[in-house]
Amino acid sequence: MFIYNITPHTTPGYAPFELVFGYQATLLSAPIKSPNPTYCYDDYAKKLKERLQATNQISREHIIKVKQIVKQ
Repeated sequence: MFIYNITPHTTPGYAPFELVFGYQATLLSAPIKSPNPTYCYDDYAKKLKERLQATNQISREHIIKVKQIVKQ
């Protein structure tokens, strides 16, 4: 189930996990990157909101394009 949720889907163009949480999930077996810089709560919340809004907008545009292609 986790693999399904982290795999990008063709219609929205994003993985369900990314659409819900605003970032790409990593597998436990994946190499660990260096840690991100520490943010204060306000900065984190602002960045998360911006990422979710951008992801949502791109996903909506992609869905509209796919609907138009399928309609033809």
